[in-house]
Amino acid sequence: MNASLLSAACCFVLATAVVAAPRITQQPSPPTNSVSVGASLSVRVSASTTNPPIQYRWRLNGADLAGATSPALTLTNAQPSSAGVYTVVVSDGGGSVESKPWVVDVDPTFTKIMSSPVLLAGKSTAVAWGDANNDGWIDLFVAGNTHNFYTNNGNGGFTRVNTGGIALDGGGNGAVWGDYDNDGFLDLYVANGGNNSLYRNKGNGSFVTVTTNGLGDASGNLTFGAWADYDRDGDLDLFVASGFSKAPNSLFHNNGDGTFTRLAQSPLVADEPQYSQGPAWADYDNDGWPDLFVPNARDYYNGGTPQRAFLYHNLGKGRFEKITNSVVSTTLGGFACGAWGDYDNDGFLDLFVCGYANGSSPQRHFLYHNQGDGTFTVVTNAGSIVTDTGYDQGCAWADYDNDGFLDLFIASGGPGAFKDFLYHNNGDGTFTRVTRGSLVNDNGEGAGCAWADFNRDGFPDLYVSNFQNQTDEANALYLNNGNSNAWLTVKCDGRVSNRSGIGAKVRVKATIGNRAMWQTREISGSGGYMSQNSLDASFGLGDATNIDVVRVEWPSSIVQEWRDIAPKRFLTLVEPEARITPASLEVQAGSSAEFSVMTTLPDPIRVQWRFNDVELPGETNATLVIPTAQTRDAGRYSAALSQPGTSTSFNLRSALLSGPVVIAQQPRGLNVRPGSNALFSVVARGIGPLAYQWRKQGAALPDQTNATLSVPHAQPENAGGYDVVVSNSYGPVVSAPVSLGILINPAIIAQPVSQSAVIGESVTLSVAVTGSPAPFTFEWRRGTSLVSVQTTSESMSFLSLTNLQANQAGVYRVLVKNAANASPGLTSSNAVVSVAADTDGDGLPDDWENAYGLDPSRAGDGAIDSDGDGVTNHDEYIAGTDPRDAQSRLRLESGARNAANASSIGFEASANRTYTVETRSSLTTGSWTRMTDVTAMSSNRWVEIIRPTETATQGFYRVLTPRRP
Repeated sequence: MNASLLSAACCFVLATAVVAAPRITQQPSPPTNSVSVGASLSVRVSASTTNPPIQYRWRLNGADLAGATSPALTLTNAQPSSAGVYTVVVSDGGGSVESKPWVVDVDPTFTKIMSSPVLLAGKSTAVAWGDANNDGWIDLFVAGNTHNFYTNNGNGGFTRVNTGGIALDGGGNGAVWGDYDNDGFLDLYVANGGNNSLYRNKGNGSFVTVTTNGLGDASGNLTFGAWADYDRDGDLDLFVASGFSKAPNSLFHNNGDGTFTRLAQSPLVADEPQYSQGPAWADYDNDGWPDLFVPNARDYYNGGTPQRAFLYHNLGKGRFEKITNSVVSTTLGGFACGAWGDYDNDGFLDLFVCGYANGSSPQRHFLYHNQGDGTFTVVTNAGSIVTDTGYDQGCAWADYDNDGFLDLFIASGGPGAFKDFLYHNNGDGTFTRVTRGSLVNDNGEGAGCAWADFNRDGFPDLYVSNFQNQTDEANALYLNNGNSNAWLTVKCDGRVSNRSGIGAKVRVKATIGNRAMWQTREISGSGGYMSQNSLDASFGLGDATNIDVVRVEWPSSIVQEWRDIAPKRFLTLVEPEARITPASLEVQAGSSAEFSVMTTLPDPIRVQWRFNDVELPGETNATLVIPTAQTRDAGRYSAALSQPGTSTSFNLRSALLSGPVVIAQQPRGLNVRPGSNALFSVVARGIGPLAYQWRKQGAALPDQTNATLSVPHAQPENAGGYDVVVSNSYGPVVSAPVSLGILINPAIIAQPVSQSAVIGESVTLSVAVTGSPAPFTFEWRRGTSLVSVQTTSESMSFLSLTNLQANQAGVYRVLVKNAANASPGLTSSNAVVSVAADTDGDGLPDDWENAYGLDPSRAGDGAIDSDGDGVTNHDEYIAGTDPRDAQSRLRLESGARNAANASSIGFEASANRTYTVETRSSLTTGSWTRMTDVTAMSSNRWVEIIRPTETATQGFYRVLTPRRP
């Protein structure tokens, strides 16, 4: 028994169940994250288990995070203390497993603003910073699907403006601030790709949309704008690139009176369109005249063909030359924008160019070093700034850490590649790419970017707009947290130069790190891709404790210097005043007129007066006297000012001497229906009293001595030419002539008649009309096809078909129009053009030969003179006369002169024939000139032509058929 039990026991096997730990199926990704202070970021893991439930326990640097027990972990308002290594322990009933590390780096250089009205979610393009209300706090405009204008509250916050076109209009590409009317308040230009927008700052916190000044009403592929006073007349002009339309670029000259003229002859607009992008003005050769760089994108419509950029050198006084032998203009690529900045502090502006390529091939960046002699070299040894590639959009220079050297930010927005670039200037000509922080790790589809110190702490902050075509990343605002470095911010307030100070060079000398050096900034009316930095000049001064020199070189050529300036301050520097007073003067003829130069410039000052841009010999005093003003003295008086021993030399804005009559608005021609009233008016300027005398056909109209002329119940006899003589003490001025037309619908008095001819001959169709006023438009058609359009003051029209061919046969008609019946017009009856049979090819139709007893099969009949009258049978056929009757021929007959010294000539006109009557004074010499044309009729008739009154004792005439074209 015991043996049996033992044997059974040996057969039992003890089984133990093994329970697996959970498995992490999705590890934290990406494994490393670098953000700026204030940013939010999140991570998620996934796990599977065979022994639920699953539990999660997040850890930071090995320590548990209280309450972090979900698969996802979100960090908000990241701080330096948030940095470290995060893991999550995933556990279930069978055990636990720890995830791979998730490394979080928090860069303290910038704070990413996460809550602000400026972080709009709409698709955005342009970014433009500008102090629109002159309160010292820089405001912000962002363009895109809608306009977004934000005023700076001065406490780090912004308020969106919700009234006016500047806030409510839609669309928009490039946006740039500039005080185009020199009233001391920044205005805004927004290019829309079609009709652009110009918003004039009223100075009371509101803007008015300008639509009638030559810029606000300009249209046609306007995409990227850039302000500059290219001719240094004190008024901002505007260059506009055409963008992706491959349309011509545009240059608008500021006329100084609030209006602009779109120039058609400048080299800046003469080049073949090349998808021009963000233009940038800068005086790269330090000659005082702003030059222009225009990047060109790849030809997206022809396989992405690379393009070359345009570089234009300003020769002064509105003249430019295109530079074609510079590396700037010979490099092939696809370029989005350019940004000028003196990155090596040698006093000459260098150029960085963003490259944007299409498809899957990003473009490298280009950095061009200014050699100081008007030439550039391609920088190849500055670090990854010249080797990195990207789908660059906007770029902007700023010394973000205030160490005394310009750094560079690039917004990137290409297919699947959205990381932006920030390059720190090492101070030795090289750059280091920054990889920490939200600025370079956010995933927005970058478009525009611009720097501005919006919170006035001396450190530039950054705004980036995002297209949001491929990602939903909102626009971004990065607040610069600063450091201990010193700084200086300069605002330039022009007086002789434009009020915005655009084009002014600000140079600062200070000792940084035991090294005395100059820094240069040029106030720019453009920047990067559709965007604009603040108009303030910001300087980083490192450990400097004093600023040796602040120097401003104004566009006017005035130079000012300030010495021993304390750093860490905001300076507003005002250009000296210089002007002519009075700005305008109106005097009676024979009276004295006087202009004076007023200036705050220190003596000595040299003055040279000019009249209509021509020097007045000997006029070098501060006061100019015109002793007895005459008409020839009216015009523009200007003065050229200079300071001996300095480079200061500039022209003052012109003053106007007026008095003589100037017709500001000419009368306009009128067309009215019979019985309607007609009213002419003229607007004239000049010193009063002004006298008016209206005339008709040069004859004075009794009692018509006002600025208006009324013609009541107008009738055909009132039609004709009118003008007005306006006079004052300087004498009379005659207006441009205008006409009064009485609107009478056209009526056809001679319909087109059917014509027949053999192949190779000519056929002329004709029509005659009455109506008023001329001109008449005659639209000739064959069937439904338009064959000729004629607009003429004549009441007749002719359609000549030379060398008639079979395909020209058909039904013809003409549509007649004038101002009285511009639509739908009056249609004539049909006329049939047919090809006649000509069996023997002698130019005579068979049926005509049969009718006059000739042989249609005998080829020589056309050259025969059957009736012996000296006219061949062919010519008799053309004239419509009888080849068998010597008395039947085309000839003119003259009538006697009448008492009015006029006479008549006449001839027998054949049916279906048109004629031209010509004249000359000698039988054997001289050219024949057209006297009149005669339309065709359906039957023979006598045509009599009255010869006009003439002084010649004799004249010679001839009649031709068909009518001579």
